[in-house]
Amino acid sequence: MEIFLKQRIIKKKFKSLAKYQFNNADKIHTSGFMLGISSKN
Repeated sequence: MEIFLKQRIIKKKFKSLAKYQFNNADKIHTSGFMLGISSKN
């Protein structure tokens, strides 16, 4: 039972980390896209 609980905690941490990394990548992609548009003009 204790092992199962630990796995759940690890899964939660992994999910939040993945969410954080996804949000970061999204911001980088958006700013890169905006830079691409502004440099063309």
